[in-house]
Amino acid sequence: MNQGQGQQQTSIAKPIPGLKVTTDDLSKWIHNWVHYDNLTTAHNRQSTNARKKRDEFEDMICGALVNTPNEKMIIQIHSGRLQITEDKYVQPLSQGRLEEFLHEYFTQKTGSPVETESVAIMKFIREHRTTQVTKKLKRTTNAGASLPPLPTPPPMGGALPPK
Repeated sequence: MNQGQGQQQTSIAKPIPGLKVTTDDLSKWIHNWVHYDNLTTAHNRQSTNARKKRDEFEDMICGALVNTPNEKMIIQIHSGRLQITEDKYVQPLSQGRLEEFLHEYFTQKTGSPVETESVAIMKFIREHRTTQVTKKLKRTTNAGASLPPLPTPPPMGGALPPK
């Protein structure tokens, strides 16, 4: 690795020795991939909507119970119990935020702003971080096109991809 250059790892789809793929096999694999991509998209959308509704009910329940004698109440439900707890969230450490912290640190340590040290450290981190590149299928849909209903996938048959 050269000085000042980050590492890059590349994962390329490699041919599988001895695997003979017919056009029919490839067609079935693509059909199945599209089917499961549609299924994943539908489930993600459904999960997002369910999470939003759950969060709305959570806000209503917590709003009704917080700062009341019932705040510590344990509520029995058929699959267990519910109670109000504190959930701590630590803000992610982005590069911009890390640079701000370094700048504040050097300012406190020296008593005057010393941007050069924090800038140099951030430059070093950016230049030496590792990037991983992988090959994936990416789907683009036509503008305004909606996903078709989810049919049953065809049987796999033929040559199967390795696990």
